[in-house]
Amino acid sequence: ALPGLAIHTRQLDLARATLLTLASELKDGLIPVRWTETNGAPEYDSADTSLWFFWAVWHYWRVSRDLRFVAKRLLDPLREIMEGYLEGTKFGIVMDDDGLIRLSDREKALTWMDARLPAAGTASGPAVTPRWGKPVEVNALWYGALTLMSQLADRLGFKQATHYDRLARLVGQNFVRTFYGRGGFLFDRVTEEGPDASIRPNMLIAVGLPLSPLSRAQGLRVLEVAEKHLLTPAGLRTLSPEDPNYRGRWERAPREQALAAHQGTVWSWLTGSYVSAVCGVRGLTRSTQTALARQLKPALAQLEGGCLGTLGESFDGDPPHQARGRVSQAISVGEFLRAVREARLGGL
Repeated sequence: ALPGLAIHTRQLDLARATLLTLASELKDGLIPVRWTETNGAPEYDSADTSLWFFWAVWHYWRVSRDLRFVAKRLLDPLREIMEGYLEGTKFGIVMDDDGLIRLSDREKALTWMDARLPAAGTASGPAVTPRWGKPVEVNALWYGALTLMSQLADRLGFKQATHYDRLARLVGQNFVRTFYGRGGFLFDRVTEEGPDASIRPNMLIAVGLPLSPLSRAQGLRVLEVAEKHLLTPAGLRTLSPEDPNYRGRWERAPREQALAAHQGTVWSWLTGSYVSAVCGVRGLTRSTQTALARQLKPALAQLEGGCLGTLGESFDGDPPHQARGRVSQAISVGEFLRAVREARLGGL
C-alpha cells in the first residue's frame, strides 16, 4: 500500500516514518507481516513481505531521489534482509544452489495466498493453496531486491556491487529457465515434484515489477495468457476458470470462504500489477491508456457506491462479480492510486 498511499502522493514524511517503523521491527532478516490485535506483537510468518519492502524502497528512491536517507537509514536493514535470505532464516526460507528462494516448510502459508481451512478450536487447518517450494512471485521479488542492492552499492561506491550484480544475473537466468513454460506463461511454483502449471496472477506480479527478470517479449506473452484466463471487469481472478479447483463465488460459510479466497476470487490490489505489466510491455501509448481507463472505471463506481471514497478487498470471480470481503482496504486504495499515476490517467 505504501507507494500509492504515501510515496506517489508526495507524503514523503509519512513514507519515511513507515519504512523506519518496519525496519525497526526487523528480526532474523524478516519484516513483520502483521501486528496482532491482542497485544500488538509482530508476526513474521511471511516469505514475501520482506521482499516487498525492497519494492517500496525502490519507489521511495525513484520518487524522492533521496539517496542519503536510503543509504543512512535503510541500507543496513536491507543488508540484514539479504543475509537472512542468503543464509536461511525462519520458516525454512532460504536461497537454493541455483540462487532461487525455496520455502521448505510445507505446513506454513508463507505468501499472500495464505487461506487455511478452518479447524477445531482456535487451530488453523491446512493451507488451501500450497506455496511451498519455489513460488514465482517470491523469486521475481528476490531478483528485484538483488538488482536494487546492486544499483545502490554501485551508486554508493561499495565493493558489494559486483557480488549483488553477479547473483542477480544468476537468479535472472535461472528464473526464466525454471518458471517460463512453453505456453508463454509462468509456473506458479516449482518443487522437487515438478512445476505447478496453475494459471494465477502471481505470474503477472513478476511481469509488473519495475525490476523484472523477464524480457519484454516474455512479459507480453505472460500478460496475454493472464488477460485470457484471469481478467474480469472487476480485476484479476486468482485462478483460471478452466482449472478444476476454481471457485467463482465467495460464500458466507468459513470453509467455503477459505476454499474460494485464492481459488478464483478477484483481489482488488492485483489491478496495480496488471497496470504496471501493461505499461511495461505494451508501452504507455494512447491506446493502452484508453484500454486501462476503461478497465479502471468500475473502481470509480465503487468509490461512490460502496464505502464512500475508498475501495474494497475482493469480488466474486464469476459474473456479476459481487463485492466481497472488507469494504475498505489500504492495499486496494494504494495500488489503485499508484496505477492511475503510472498510467498517467489523472483525468480518469
